[in-house]
Amino acid sequence: MKFAEVLDSDMKMFAQLIHLLQSGSYQCSGKDLCASGDTIRWFQKVATDAASCYAESKTPAVNPSALPAEGLAIKSFHPGKASKTK
Repeated sequence: MKFAEVLDSDMKMFAQLIHLLQSGSYQCSGKDLCASGDTIRWFQKVATDAASCYAESKTPAVNPSALPAEGLAIKSFHPGKASKTK
């Protein structure tokens, strides 16, 4: 699943839903138990993908052309005056 935009409020709702699922008490058997396991794995994937999108939106974009090709680029160097030794 791909997310285009994830807001702070979306991440808060994910956290609240996870807390709700962890604190609840449920009764199920057979096929329902298997389906609930599949649903929990799906929800974990959705929450992880949303968190990745959210983290990417919080990191500042870097313009690759503004970076030097290798290491540090020195435009000019001024060693200063030579010291007088006696």
